[in-house]
Amino acid sequence: MLNKILILLAVVCCFNTAFAQKKNLTDAYFALDHGELDKAKEYIEAASVEPTTMNMPKTWAYRANIYFAIFRDTARTPAHQEGDLNESFKSLKRLTELDPKGTFGLDVFNTIIPMYDIYNLSGSKNYDDHDYQSAYDNFGKVLELSKMVNQLFNQTNVDTFTTLYYAHAAFKLGKKEEAYKLYDVLRNERKYDDPLIYQDFADEAAQSKDTLKAISILDDGLGKFPKSESMMYQQLNYYIFSHHPGDAIGKLKKAIDMDPTRADLYRALGDAYKNTDDTANARKTYEQALKLDPKNFDIYKSLAEVYYNNAVKTIDEMNSLPDGDKRIDILKASSDALLYKALPYLEKAKELDSTDMEVLNALKEIYARTNQMEKVKEINADIQKQKGN
Repeated sequence: MLNKILILLAVVCCFNTAFAQKKNLTDAYFALDHGELDKAKEYIEAASVEPTTMNMPKTWAYRANIYFAIFRDTARTPAHQEGDLNESFKSLKRLTELDPKGTFGLDVFNTIIPMYDIYNLSGSKNYDDHDYQSAYDNFGKVLELSKMVNQLFNQTNVDTFTTLYYAHAAFKLGKKEEAYKLYDVLRNERKYDDPLIYQDFADEAAQSKDTLKAISILDDGLGKFPKSESMMYQQLNYYIFSHHPGDAIGKLKKAIDMDPTRADLYRALGDAYKNTDDTANARKTYEQALKLDPKNFDIYKSLAEVYYNNAVKTIDEMNSLPDGDKRIDILKASSDALLYKALPYLEKAKELDSTDMEVLNALKEIYARTNQMEKVKEINADIQKQKGN
């Protein structure tokens, strides 16, 4: 009889202990329902480590909701703590591990959907700010949440937009194998394509010093996305910086046709003409650039260089002639005329930036050749000032 009583007492004790432990879960639910978030947090933390409740999906559903409510509570100081949001996220991950059939999906619906948007917005802002590590982290959470939604609500959706920018962030961080795998999934499994994919593959080729391959990749991309300005400008840079100015001219003209308001495109086209010794078109194009951007130092300097460099070539030709050659006077007059044409552009460039030594030295030479000695003194003072700095 005594043994039966002891067994009964043991059963009662176990029942009371289990009830007390599960009571934390119940109390957490009601505390959340009444907006008593600190109490809810205390109860759910106890439930999350108690043997009878720590592996219950309901525990982690409640915990996700409680921490998300704490995160969104604007009355708290400070509010919107990232740690609270991350705890809610971790709880959702644990829930999906314990609830593969999605039994508690509806219980966390009002947590998981807005959390998805929060991480997505954060990732987008990080991306726009070129903070690729934070973008990678936040977009990664978005993709994990997308998988959770699919599991909890029996769906098969793929967030192609987030996958694309997550892959690009990975590429920027040097995680290129991961990026390429994701691009492969997008293009081959999801039949999704985007200029950004071509740009990253082209960038990889360019970094490997295979500029022709990079240009070819972007040609393929532009064949599918002919209005992609980002791909077009990237390809233009490859042409220009790979010393293929002749090839760049046609591309630049096409770019200008698409957006004739961009002074930088006219300047780049002027550079391409200048580098192919087409000085007439270079001058015309730089003049057009100045109409669009009349305070651009680089354009004034580039336009001055067209005249100045031609003057230097003429002077070199003149100096190569023997004394008494009749062509000397003709060439001198021609070089002086070119220097005079360069002068106003150099003076305007100096007005916009008085520290550029190339401009200062060119002005000094022109003033000396045209016998403007007072201005030579002024320029010498400017040059000494810059050397002192």
